[in-house]
Amino acid sequence: MLLFANNANTTLAGGITSGATSLTVASGAGAKFPSPTGGDYFVATLINTTTLVSEIIHVTARSTDTFTIVRAQEGTPAVAWASGDTIAMLMTAGTAQAFLQATASFAVPSGAIFSYANNVAPAGYLECNGASVATVSYPDLFAAIGYLYGGSAGVFNLPDLRGYFIRGWDDGRGVDSGRSLGTNQTDAMQGHRHPPLSPFTTFRAYEPGATQDSNAGGATGLMATTGDPVTDGTNGAPRTAPETRPINLALMYIIKT
Repeated sequence: MLLFANNANTTLAGGITSGATSLTVASGAGAKFPSPTGGDYFVATLINTTTLVSEIIHVTARSTDTFTIVRAQEGTPAVAWASGDTIAMLMTAGTAQAFLQATASFAVPSGAIFSYANNVAPAGYLECNGASVATVSYPDLFAAIGYLYGGSAGVFNLPDLRGYFIRGWDDGRGVDSGRSLGTNQTDAMQGHRHPPLSPFTTFRAYEPGATQDSNAGGATGLMATTGDPVTDGTNGAPRTAPETRPINLALMYIIKT
C-alpha cells in the first residue's frame, strides 16, 4: 500500500552512490516519514537544490533514520547524492496515478453493472453479452460472479443483458418468489378477464350436425362481439407488438472487470 505523510522533508546525513540501496537522513528527522511494513512503501524525491537534479525513489522500510530504498523510479536516473542534499515526500505523476487507480478500484467493485451510452465498452469494463472469458484474464470479476452465468474450469460467462430489463432480485421478499439470482424471466401479463360490452348481436345456436342454412332447431340469443384493439377516444390508437413492454431507450449494459 502506498503511504503518505504531511510536510515530510529533511536532508541526507551522508552521501550515497548511484547503486546504494539505503540512505540515512538527518538525526531524528526519520520520524517525519512513514514506516512501511510488508508490501507498503512511500515515494520520496532526492533533490540537489543547486543543480536541480532529482531522483524519485521508493522507500520500502524505515529503521529510525535509515531508509531502505528502490532507485530510479518514474523514469528518473539513479545518481550519486551528497550529504546535505534534500529528500522530501512530493507529489509525483506515479503517486497521483496510483492514488487514482486505488480510488477507482474502491469506488467501483468488480461485478458492478451500468448502462452505457456507447456501443464500445470503456477500459476496465466488458459488455454484458454472455461472452465466455478466461478466469486468469479477469480474476477480480471471476471472484465476484464465478460461474453464476455459466462456464467451467478456466472459463466463465458474463451475464447476457442484451434486450433485457433488469429486475431487483426478490431474495425472500415474496414479490417475485422462486427466483434465483441471475435467472432469466420471460415477459407476461397478469391473468385477467374481459367483460362483455354493448352493443350485442343476434346469434342462433344450432343442433349438432346442422348447418346454418338448414335453419334447423336451436335458440336465438345475444352475443357480445370482439375485434382488434381500437382507440377508446381518449388514449390514442393502441400499440401492439409480440411483447408487453414500457416505453424505453436502448443502451448497452457493461460490467466492471
